[in-house]
Amino acid sequence: MKNIANYISIARIFMTILLIFVPPMTTAFLIIYLSCCISDILDGLIARRTNTVTEIGSKLDSIADFLFVILVFIKLIPLLKLSTYIVVWIALIFVIRFASIVIIYVKHNTLAILHTYSNKATGFILIFIPILMYFANTVILAVITCSIATLSSVEEMIVNLTSAKLNTDKKGLFY
Repeated sequence: MKNIANYISIARIFMTILLIFVPPMTTAFLIIYLSCCISDILDGLIARRTNTVTEIGSKLDSIADFLFVILVFIKLIPLLKLSTYIVVWIALIFVIRFASIVIIYVKHNTLAILHTYSNKATGFILIFIPILMYFANTVILAVITCSIATLSSVEEMIVNLTSAKLNTDKKGLFY
């Protein structure tokens, strides 16, 4: 039981892979999608509450997050009918994120994504995109999401460039 948070992260990786085979915006897609989102919240919460936070757990969570975001974007971007400008903006965010991961790997010989407040805000809005797509203008939704994601990506890059020691639980640039 002490590794339950790790098992939840592993389950999220498998659920994410399962999304590859499910048509987007179907009931099955939304159930798996929401299960991934809930498991992302639960694994960290359980690990902290049971004092079972581990380096491998942090890596599993980062891998699961990265795979999930990439796969969901691949599945949902064609449905959003975004302008070239927004697609380029999203690609730029991914480049910054990838560069940040490379920086961590080069500096600390590990793969990780920081759990900053701005990264959590980005994740929070990303959770609701499939639902908001039905109610909100996709251009406005994309601009808001890209703005938050850009700020969190740049913040994470600055933290990774300026920090001598890796702290995946760093809350932000000024915390």
